[in-house]
Amino acid sequence: MEGLTMLGHWQWFAPREMAPGIFRLDDGGYVNSYLVVGDREALLVDTGLGIADVRRTVRAITALPVTVINTHAHWDHVMGNHLFSQIMIAKTEARWLSGPYRQDRLRRLLRSRPFSRPLPLGFSPRSYRFMPSRPAILLEGETTLDLGGRVLRVVPAPGHTPGSIAVLDEVTKTALVGDAAGAGLLYAQSPGGSDLAAWVDTLRRIASVRPERVMPGHGEPVAGDFLAAQAAEIEALIRGERRVWRRPDGLLQAELPGFSLLLPADYQAT
Repeated sequence: MEGLTMLGHWQWFAPREMAPGIFRLDDGGYVNSYLVVGDREALLVDTGLGIADVRRTVRAITALPVTVINTHAHWDHVMGNHLFSQIMIAKTEARWLSGPYRQDRLRRLLRSRPFSRPLPLGFSPRSYRFMPSRPAILLEGETTLDLGGRVLRVVPAPGHTPGSIAVLDEVTKTALVGDAAGAGLLYAQSPGGSDLAAWVDTLRRIASVRPERVMPGHGEPVAGDFLAAQAAEIEALIRGERRVWRRPDGLLQAELPGFSLLLPADYQAT
């Protein structure tokens, strides 16, 4: 990545209003954060890679007080947390916010990411490191957040990780789902972490509120009816009705209609 032309923070995130008051911050074309703006407060759903200053970009959109909520604690969703003082996350995910994520592993992950634009001004891969953060609010079960003129439901969404959550906006009929859904590659390869049966239940529960649009942690939005179709395909995989192939890295992968699913090397259908 040396020698790439550098871009500013705004260009790196390429903010775009996806629904009234909901802005996508497209972190280098790899991972999405979402800023939801109410009348009194704003909510930042995930903080991304920490390559560019997400707080500076948020402040260019709104001057309202901002709370961060993490859909889960994987590195690519929390690396900008340290820039904010008010952080919410599921209680079962919170311990990962203190790290440590080894610097050499982060550098390898960084090198492997297919970013769609050059690195922002001032970023050095050599200094890329995990910055711990401390959550102010630990979530258990379902809750609501009133941003003023916009009430959001925060619901458990286990499957990708045990403590994953989703944020539902009934004003715009939008579901912000982190890594629970999407049209690309979904990751279910974490032993003891990912749970396909729980994942199916999550997708069906979110689908039951009839969102018109689903905003994933990676990739482009999908229509609300994609959730039920995704749940049905994962359930068929669990029953052994879908084929998987072994990748060069030893993990298994299922190619399903509209998306792929990465599975642990020892995965066996029931």
